Parts: sequence; C-alpha cells; structure tokens
Amino acid sequence: MKRMVFWKPNRIKNSKTAHRCFVLGLDGLGMELLDRLLAQGAMPVLSELMQKAAVSRMRSVIPTVSSVAWASYATGVNPAMHNLFGFVDREPDPFRIFIPNASHLKHDTIWEALSRAGKRVISLNVPVSYPPKPVNGVMVGCFLSPSLEKAVHPPSLLPLLKEMGYSLDVDAWKAREDLEGFLADLERILESRFLVAFRLMEQEPWDFFQLHIMETDRINHFLLGLWEEKEEPWCTRFKAFYSRLDSWLGRLLESLEKLMEKGELTLILMSDHGFCRLEEEFQVNFWLEKQGYLFFEESGEKKLPQFSPRTRAYSLIPGRIFINLRGREDRGSVAPGAEYESLRQELAEALLELRDPLSGKPMVRKVHLREEIYRGPFLDRAADLVLEPQDGFDPKGNTDAASITQKGHIQGMHTLEDAFLLRYPGELPKRDFRIQDVACGIMGLLGEPDRLPTEGKPW
Repeated sequence: MKRMVFWKPNRIKNSKTAHRCFVLGLDGLGMELLDRLLAQGAMPVLSELMQKAAVSRMRSVIPTVSSVAWASYATGVNPAMHNLFGFVDREPDPFRIFIPNASHLKHDTIWEALSRAGKRVISLNVPVSYPPKPVNGVMVGCFLSPSLEKAVHPPSLLPLLKEMGYSLDVDAWKAREDLEGFLADLERILESRFLVAFRLMEQEPWDFFQLHIMETDRINHFLLGLWEEKEEPWCTRFKAFYSRLDSWLGRLLESLEKLMEKGELTLILMSDHGFCRLEEEFQVNFWLEKQGYLFFEESGEKKLPQFSPRTRAYSLIPGRIFINLRGREDRGSVAPGAEYESLRQELAEALLELRDPLSGKPMVRKVHLREEIYRGPFLDRAADLVLEPQDGFDPKGNTDAASITQKGHIQGMHTLEDAFLLRYPGELPKRDFRIQDVACGIMGLLGEPDRLPTEGKPW
C-alpha cells in the first residue's frame, strides 16, 4: 500500500441535503481512559475539541459486547427488540451455537431508514454490518465478515479497497505471540481506515457518514494493563497509538471544518462501552459444573452441544445463563413455573456471594432477570439470567477451564457506564444518555425524526 500519511480530502463531495452528519465511532474508548490519556497530553486535538463541544457520559447495554452495543445504537432499541444478545448465541431445539450478524437483526437500522428517506449513506466497519445492507450509498462490513469480498456494497468498490490495503480487522491472536507485529498491524489498519474514508468523502455524495475504529478496542484488550503498569516499551507504544489516532482526527476535522462553520454538518464522536484493567477471567461454566448445575455426557466431548439432560443451567459468553427449561430446550430438565423461578433465584443468590479465590474480591455486581433489563418481542430468546460483573472480572463461557478464574494474554475488559457521546457544533440535553438514544438524535439532525421507530428521546 502506498503510504499517504499527510493526505486528506481536498474537497467534500456535494450533497443536496441541507444538513449532514459524520459519526466517528471509537470502540471501547471510555470516558475514564480518555480523561487519563488527555491528562498525559496524548490527544491534544481531541482535548481541544472537547473544550468547545458538548460531551456526555453514556450508558452501554448489558452485556457490554460490541456487537450488541452497536446493534442497539444502530436500531435505537434494546436487545429484546432488535434480537442480538451476545457475541455468540444458541438455538435451543435442536441445540446449536452460532455467531449472530446483521441477518439476525429484527429491527430497521439507521442506515436503512435514511436510505428509504433518500439520504446517501456511507458506513465503514461498524459492528453488525455484515452481511452489508443494500443501502443507498456504500456499506463496508465489519469483523464478522468472512472476507473483504463478501463485505462490500456495492461490489464495484472492492478494487479500490484492495488497492488501498483496506483490512476488516487485525489478527487478535497475533497479540499472543508477537505484540510488536500486532501493534504494527494496528497502525497500518488505522491508516488505511482513514485513507479509505477520506477517499470516499471526496468521491461519493453523502448525507450520513459513519467511520468505525475497532482498533481502539483491540489495543485496549491487549495493552491496557501493560500501560497501567508502566511496562516498557508497551506503555509508550500504547500512548503513541492514541497520539497517532489523534493526528488522524485532526485531519478529519480539517476536512469537515468549513461545513461545520457554515452549520451544514454535525460531527458525532462516540464509544460503545468503557474499559478497565482485567484482573481475572471468571469461568461461569466451570462454576456451574462444580456446583452441580451443568453435566456433560461421559462419552462425548466437553462442549455445550454435548451437555447431559441432567443439566439444569449453562452459560454463554459473557455471563449469560440459560436454564435448561423443559419445553424450550431439546433436553430440558427444569419445569416451567415454580421450579424455574426458584432455580433462577438460587443461582442469583449464589453468584452474588462469589469471591475471587486470590483476592477475596466479589466478582459479580448484579444478577439481572431478563425481564428486568429487556422488553420486546424477542425477550424469550434472551438468557434467563445476565451477570453484571464487577470491574476487573470478565465472565467467560469456556467448558474446558481448569479453575474458576484464569488470566491469559488479555489485559482489559469492557465496562458498562463509561461510554461517551460528543456533539459538535451544538448542544446535548442535560440527562443520562443510553447508547440507544443516539440514533433518535441523528435522525432528528437529518430532518427525519419519524423514519426510525426508537426507544430514544429526541435531542
């Protein structure tokens, strides 16, 4: 790929619309981490922007998984209305585990609603945008895409993406073996992400443009703990990555400056969740098995599709517990009604008492009944219990764990209350924001407040 690190659009393609919106998604860059980076002088461009912009802390969704959070953003509704509940999910009868994608969404997205309104849309890399929708414009899918060839609408854009060295995602497994190579890949992908965006800004008409930076999530997972421990050279490299991102933000602002000054464009910066240092991974299925709730067939593999009919409960990542309910699951053992409710209560009480064997710290902040946090036509597909972990303890769904807690290469985990929302120019209401409130505001900015039914409140 030819490196054009100082290149930015000479002009922005004209639009027939009176007002436009550009959304920059910074996956997993929470307010607390952002404040610390700004205090260290790592992001001067963003620091200056925040002095004149409207900024609010924002609540993510439960569980705080990128695919669920961005689906809630894009649809403006909670998971029981859009039908995505986790990075993995299951069909109960016959039992099957799968990775949900955009084809499983049961609610319109902001891109579809704007397209129907005649707006030109460009979306790059937003989670749960594979398979790409046939929008009025351009859509390049996310890390869920099996290949770049299958991720692009329209397909005629593919040669340009290949020419510019565009990648859907970094190889996260590389971080376990070659952290230096992983960081080099992150910086290369970050560069190609912005360069492709700049090219499309220049050559394609657009009313709504969304660029998603997944690389912030990736570096936080593998280097956040090393940065906090000031372990070199990774501490310096972590800060340098964010400084590099800040430089790209500066070029983006230069490109959009005239439109913003004339009141023709609103810039939105946002994240989907926060991040904190990981202390331990909490193996929920190990605990369920040791407590006598989960059993596996002696002759089969120790995987969830081979759990025994004696099983009363099992878990999928992150901390979603399903009761093996008779009449719903193909090997159901728990009767609906009183037995089901009693088991949920029993599990919730026991999980709240759990302590980390090493530190003695509690690992679970809350255990939610599904009907307490979700509402909508797909509630019956949600887990029966959803854990809200204490910061530092990340619930996992492994079935081959050797202990209740483990620590591997992962250094950081997602947090619920620490996402952020920035608007410039303009104001944000003084209220608590949820991620599903954003789409409603954007639709209003673009003059289409009623095109997308949402749970959000207008800005």
